[in-house]
Amino acid sequence: MAKGTLHCAHTGMDDLDPGLLRILMSLERELGYEIRINNGARCPACNKNVGGADKSAHLIVPGRKCKAFDVNQSGNPQIETLRQYLTGAGNSLSRFQLLKTSLTSDPDLHLIISKLLEKGVNRFGIGRNFFHFDIARQTEGNPENVCWLYS
Repeated sequence: MAKGTLHCAHTGMDDLDPGLLRILMSLERELGYEIRINNGARCPACNKNVGGADKSAHLIVPGRKCKAFDVNQSGNPQIETLRQYLTGAGNSLSRFQLLKTSLTSDPDLHLIISKLLEKGVNRFGIGRNFFHFDIARQTEGNPENVCWLYS
């Protein structure tokens, strides 16, 4: 199973959504290696400390499970190339379409993200040395088919 921090650094809780775990385990089986996770579940205090959004899919509060992971991509030049490519898009909806198009035409550009798209993941955040994915849904107040960039 994934290496890294799946649980909240402050509370030790790892109340992870079962669907998120199924996606991660399936992805690791297909790739043949463990995914390095920078961040998984966060309590409200940890979320605030890292500058997370108020409605972050990482949040674990009563009645709500973590639905997000940040995947470590340190040392992978493809993630910065992808981030720079997406910078030209005007908003997160058009960025998501551009992401899908770029990975459809060159799935090896970032194989992990390509496989997550195949599994129905439709929310991504791209940083300089990591990417975020989550399975939060519109019915929970989160827009779908979006991709944002971290500075």
